[in-house]
Amino acid sequence: MTLREYAPKSRGTTPEPFEFSMIFMRDGVEERHEFTARPTMAWQDTRAIMPIIAGQGSDEAQVAQAVKVMDRLIRRALANDDGTPEKWSAAVVDGHFTDPQGDHTPAVLLPAYKAFDAGSSRRRWIYLMESDDDISVDADQIIELMKDMLEAAAARPTTRSAP
Repeated sequence: MTLREYAPKSRGTTPEPFEFSMIFMRDGVEERHEFTARPTMAWQDTRAIMPIIAGQGSDEAQVAQAVKVMDRLIRRALANDDGTPEKWSAAVVDGHFTDPQGDHTPAVLLPAYKAFDAGSSRRRWIYLMESDDDISVDADQIIELMKDMLEAAAARPTTRSAP
């Protein structure tokens, strides 16, 4: 019997960077933030999206599921290696800490690693979306971003051309 192997077609490759900016509002003033993502689409994502597309469940349940799926897809796609990673934290021991690259760094430099602008795209996005209560973004912007990221992940448009 021959064993068949199924592997990702993109094995060993990294998706092309997808760079975008998002305008957030802070007290009526526009604030632009730039991010890098590497959108992908896994089977779990497709499985989560299909009931929404098929219109299964109540409208409220569909909206709640759509928000959950979009949030997960965007977070996972955002680059976590273009700055201080999302879940990185430092403990100072004997005046030094271990930086994101694994080097022992003097504690006086710690604020530079924790600064907002030093964060990875994922770390900055999560901070803005969850921790900054003074900032907002329109739902339409997120939906448009999601559409563009899905197109990039599939390497094709999400809508058909008009005849």
